[in-house]
Amino acid sequence: KAKEKIDKAELALKEFAKKYPYRKDPSKISNLTGKMLYDSGSGEYFFIWIEHKTKALGAIFTYGGNVYPNAVSNISLFKQLLRNAVNDAIPVSTKIDDAWEKIKGFGGDKLIAKKIIFCYYSNDYLPIFKTEHLELFCNKLGIQYEDLSLERYGTIYSELTVGKKFELLNGLLMTEWKTYVPNIDKNEYCAYLYESNEYRTASKCVKRDGTIPLNKIGL
Repeated sequence: KAKEKIDKAELALKEFAKKYPYRKDPSKISNLTGKMLYDSGSGEYFFIWIEHKTKALGAIFTYGGNVYPNAVSNISLFKQLLRNAVNDAIPVSTKIDDAWEKIKGFGGDKLIAKKIIFCYYSNDYLPIFKTEHLELFCNKLGIQYEDLSLERYGTIYSELTVGKKFELLNGLLMTEWKTYVPNIDKNEYCAYLYESNEYRTASKCVKRDGTIPLNKIGL
């Protein structure tokens, strides 16, 4: 059942890319209307794909019904933020550090922005969006991200922006996956991160019978 939910969400992600092909054709963002963004009670709008239909691949809890109308009322700004979010030439840290906070409910740890970016670049990032979770997993695995912050950015970690922290930590955990357990898929790897870090000492990871949807393990 859990595997079925993940498979269904992966199909939904492909369908999302067809319905909202803004990375492939950013010019179509100009046609985005408020009702296309958020239509309460409808089963078809942009944010229902971001928060609900792809939930098993990585959940965000944003009180969407309260915050998505703010994107509708600031649709011109949202469109520009979205254009930048799907621009391959812009670093992910810059995309996240963009002016999302000008839309009430979209600031803070920028969870909505991170999930939007993930939905368009799912092969490039792990679906772990909370900074505190990324820090926890790096600490569990003994990754010296504070030292690497100085090497990569010339800045102590605590002074990094939300976007640079995501770029650094998510990238480090992606490298761990590719280095130590390339034989398991991304969802299985994330499940291990939430449950244990013992996989790193195993000579081989045996795939469990069922993968736990990430929204069930606290993402």
